[in-house]
Amino acid sequence: MKFMQYYKKILEIFNNNLGFYIGCLMWAAYIKTQPEQKILSNHCFGAEYNEEANISDTQFMLQFTELFVKDMKYFLGQNYSFDENIIKLLKVYEEFLVINKGFVESENNSDIKLPSAVKTENALEFKTQIEEVLKTEDLSKLLEYLPTII
Repeated sequence: MKFMQYYKKILEIFNNNLGFYIGCLMWAAYIKTQPEQKILSNHCFGAEYNEEANISDTQFMLQFTELFVKDMKYFLGQNYSFDENIIKLLKVYEEFLVINKGFVESENNSDIKLPSAVKTENALEFKTQIEEVLKTEDLSKLLEYLPTII
Protein backbone atom coordinates (compact mmCIF):
# COMPACT_ATOMS: atom_id res chain seq x y z
CA MET A 1 0.00 0.00 0.00
CA LYS A 2 1.35 3.37 -1.05
CA PHE A 3 -0.27 5.17 1.88
CA MET A 4 1.57 2.97 4.38
CA GLN A 5 4.84 3.79 2.65
CA TYR A 6 4.36 7.53 2.68
CA TYR A 7 2.19 8.59 5.61
CA LYS A 8 5.16 9.17 7.96
CA LYS A 9 6.85 11.39 5.38
CA ILE A 10 3.58 13.25 4.86
CA LEU A 11 3.38 13.91 8.61
CA GLU A 12 7.01 15.02 8.63
CA ILE A 13 6.26 17.62 5.95
CA PHE A 14 3.09 18.67 7.78
CA ASN A 15 5.04 19.15 11.03
CA ASN A 16 7.71 21.14 9.21
CA ASN A 17 5.00 23.51 7.96
CA LEU A 18 3.59 23.79 11.48
CA GLY A 19 7.07 24.68 12.69
CA PHE A 20 7.25 27.41 10.07
CA TYR A 21 3.92 28.83 11.30
CA ILE A 22 5.11 28.78 14.91
CA GLY A 23 8.34 30.47 13.86
CA CYS A 24 6.42 33.20 12.05
CA LEU A 25 4.29 33.89 15.12
CA MET A 26 7.36 33.85 17.37
CA TRP A 27 9.22 36.21 15.05
CA ALA A 28 6.27 38.58 14.85
CA ALA A 29 5.99 38.64 18.65
CA TYR A 30 9.74 39.25 18.93
CA ILE A 31 9.91 42.11 16.41
CA LYS A 32 7.00 43.81 18.18
CA THR A 33 9.37 44.19 21.20
CA GLN A 34 11.94 46.08 19.11
CA PRO A 35 12.10 49.80 18.37
CA GLU A 36 10.13 50.81 15.30
CA GLN A 37 11.96 49.98 12.12
CA LYS A 38 11.26 49.20 8.49
CA ILE A 39 10.62 45.54 7.67
CA LEU A 40 13.38 44.41 5.34
CA SER A 41 12.56 42.35 2.25
CA ASN A 42 8.78 42.39 2.68
CA HIS A 43 7.96 41.32 -0.87
CA CYS A 44 4.25 41.55 -0.08
CA PHE A 45 4.29 45.25 0.82
CA GLY A 46 2.32 47.32 -1.66
CA ALA A 47 0.86 44.31 -3.47
CA GLU A 48 -2.86 43.76 -3.94
CA TYR A 49 -4.49 41.82 -1.09
CA ASN A 50 -6.34 38.63 -1.95
CA GLU A 51 -7.72 36.93 1.16
CA GLU A 52 -8.53 33.66 -0.57
CA ALA A 53 -4.94 33.30 -1.78
CA ASN A 54 -3.65 34.57 1.58
CA ILE A 55 -5.28 31.79 3.58
CA SER A 56 -5.23 28.98 1.01
CA ASP A 57 -2.31 27.19 2.72
CA THR A 58 -3.90 27.22 6.16
CA GLN A 59 -7.22 26.14 4.68
CA PHE A 60 -5.41 23.24 3.00
CA MET A 61 -3.70 22.30 6.27
CA LEU A 62 -6.98 22.39 8.20
CA GLN A 63 -8.66 20.21 5.59
CA PHE A 64 -5.67 17.87 5.69
CA THR A 65 -6.18 17.32 9.43
CA GLU A 66 -9.71 16.11 8.73
CA LEU A 67 -8.91 13.93 5.75
CA PHE A 68 -5.74 12.39 7.17
CA VAL A 69 -7.69 10.99 10.12
CA LYS A 70 -10.11 9.34 7.69
CA ASP A 71 -7.27 8.03 5.51
CA MET A 72 -5.51 6.48 8.51
CA LYS A 73 -8.71 4.67 9.42
CA TYR A 74 -9.52 3.59 5.87
CA PHE A 75 -6.06 2.55 4.65
CA LEU A 76 -4.41 1.35 7.85
CA GLY A 77 -7.34 0.63 10.15
CA GLN A 78 -5.78 2.92 12.75
CA ASN A 79 -7.38 5.64 14.79
CA TYR A 80 -5.49 8.89 14.53
CA SER A 81 -6.14 12.36 15.83
CA PHE A 82 -4.32 15.66 15.82
CA ASP A 83 -3.70 17.43 19.09
CA GLU A 84 -6.26 20.20 19.58
CA ASN A 85 -3.39 22.69 19.93
CA ILE A 86 -2.32 21.91 16.35
CA ILE A 87 -5.78 22.82 15.11
CA LYS A 88 -5.69 25.94 17.28
CA LEU A 89 -2.28 26.88 15.83
CA LEU A 90 -3.62 26.63 12.28
CA LYS A 91 -6.58 28.84 13.14
CA VAL A 92 -4.44 31.38 15.00
CA TYR A 93 -1.93 31.52 12.15
CA GLU A 94 -4.74 32.03 9.66
CA GLU A 95 -6.09 34.87 11.82
CA PHE A 96 -2.57 36.32 11.88
CA LEU A 97 -2.50 36.33 8.08
CA VAL A 98 -5.96 37.88 7.82
CA ILE A 99 -5.52 40.68 10.37
CA ASN A 100 -2.25 41.62 8.70
CA LYS A 101 -3.85 41.48 5.22
CA GLY A 102 -1.04 39.31 3.92
CA PHE A 103 1.44 42.01 5.01
CA VAL A 104 0.64 44.18 1.99
CA GLU A 105 0.30 47.18 4.32
CA SER A 106 3.07 46.24 6.76
CA GLU A 107 5.96 48.60 6.17
CA ASN A 108 7.28 48.74 9.76
CA ASN A 109 7.45 46.24 12.59
CA SER A 110 4.90 48.36 14.44
CA ASP A 111 2.40 47.64 11.65
CA ILE A 112 2.32 43.93 12.53
CA LYS A 113 -0.76 42.81 14.47
CA LEU A 114 -0.88 39.72 16.67
CA PRO A 115 -3.99 37.63 17.32
CA SER A 116 -5.15 37.83 20.93
CA ALA A 117 -4.31 34.14 21.41
CA VAL A 118 -0.58 34.77 20.84
CA LYS A 119 1.42 34.84 24.07
CA THR A 120 4.13 37.48 24.21
CA GLU A 121 5.55 37.01 27.72
CA ASN A 122 8.66 35.22 26.38
CA ALA A 123 8.93 37.25 23.17
CA LEU A 124 12.46 38.48 23.89
CA GLU A 125 13.65 34.84 23.97
CA PHE A 126 11.99 33.90 20.69
CA LYS A 127 14.79 35.16 18.44
CA THR A 128 17.40 32.97 20.12
CA GLN A 129 15.08 29.96 20.09
CA ILE A 130 14.38 30.41 16.38
CA GLU A 131 18.08 30.80 15.59
CA GLU A 132 18.92 27.59 17.45
CA VAL A 133 16.30 25.61 15.54
CA LEU A 134 17.40 27.10 12.21
CA LYS A 135 20.88 25.66 12.81
CA THR A 136 19.32 22.18 12.76
CA GLU A 137 17.42 22.89 9.51
CA ASP A 138 14.41 21.10 11.02
CA LEU A 139 11.58 23.58 11.53
CA SER A 140 9.43 20.90 13.17
CA LYS A 141 11.62 21.39 16.26
CA LEU A 142 9.78 24.68 16.77
CA LEU A 143 6.74 22.56 17.75
CA GLU A 144 8.24 22.31 21.24
CA TYR A 145 7.62 26.06 21.61
CA LEU A 146 3.94 25.82 20.75
CA PRO A 147 2.83 26.14 24.41
CA THR A 148 4.88 29.33 24.76
CA ILE A 149 3.27 31.04 21.75
CA ILE A 150 -0.44 30.05 21.92
